[in-house]
Amino acid sequence: YHLSQPAGSKLLLWANNHSVAKFLSPDERSLGEWLRATLGAGYLALGVVLGQGSFAARDAAGHWAPAPLAAVRPGAYEAWLRTGPPTFWLGLTKLELTEDNAWLFQSQLLHDLGYADAHNHFMLHSLRGEFDAVLFIRDSTPAQFLP
Repeated sequence: YHLSQPAGSKLLLWANNHSVAKFLSPDERSLGEWLRATLGAGYLALGVVLGQGSFAARDAAGHWAPAPLAAVRPGAYEAWLRTGPPTFWLGLTKLELTEDNAWLFQSQLLHDLGYADAHNHFMLHSLRGEFDAVLFIRDSTPAQFLP
């Protein structure tokens, strides 16, 4: 549908980081990887990184409910990003390696959040390999659903 719209049209896809990543692994192709192959430079993979707080997830009964974020682990991307402003956008595609940002060029732990509270753990990720930019939100609150 989007490809049939006039030039310059925009579309925002809001999904979890696992879905929007431009690359995960040779064995697993994400929606983001498919979008990058289809849209080329017209696709921007935006990851969302949360510092602390909570998010909306389905509980054991299948109802949407607030779920607390697991505590940030030392050395995780969130630990590095929390040292900056409370909310910011960080472009990753044009970064040049320096002593101060070398951690962005290394795989680090990152919260893996899913639709269920049980999916709230840390896994090894490459921010620059998976996303073109990240939006960091230090203090997260759950999404509020409309009736």
